[in-house]
Amino acid sequence: MQTAQKITSFLVDELHWEGEPLTPDMELLEASVLDSMGIFQLVSYIESEFGVEVRDEDLVPERFNTINDIVALVESLRSGNVA
Repeated sequence: MQTAQKITSFLVDELHWEGEPLTPDMELLEASVLDSMGIFQLVSYIESEFGVEVRDEDLVPERFNTINDIVALVESLRSGNVA
C-alpha cells in the first residue's frame, strides 16, 4: 500500500472520518478531519508505520494541511531532507 493510501486509511479507520471522501488535496484542518489530538495520533502513526521521527519543528500546520502535504513530510523524513 502506498503512503497516501496508508494515511487516508488511518484518517478514516483510526480517526473515524465519516464526512465527504478524502482527496489528496482536501484541506484536512479546514474540513475538521484533523484537530490537535488527531495530529498527535497521526504523528504517532507516522513514526511507527514509516520508521521516522517527526521533530517538534515539523509540527506546523503547513505539513498537515492535505494528504499530499503529509506524504511529502513522510518522504522528506525518510530521505533525511526535512528543512
